[in-house]
Amino acid sequence: MSGLMAYLLRNKAAYEKLVAEIREGFTREEELKYDKLINLPYFSACVEEALRIFPPVPLGLMRLIPEGGDTIEGHFLPAGVSLSSSFLC
Repeated sequence: MSGLMAYLLRNKAAYEKLVAEIREGFTREEELKYDKLINLPYFSACVEEALRIFPPVPLGLMRLIPEGGDTIEGHFLPAGVSLSSSFLC
């Protein structure tokens, strides 16, 4: 979430939009609960984008090509090959 904070501090319009959404939805800090926060569309979008740009794992999760192999983006990969994809695709 530090990545999200860094982006928000550099983008005043996004920061102000997020603050406005939160302040319109809540009047007291005690009301800030997960089940209510997830219903804020801009807040959810900000969190999802932060997780896309700054994933909580350092590499893509590894997958193993199954028996018989598989074709991915036009390239045949034999069974047993490990691969992962970039989060920034």
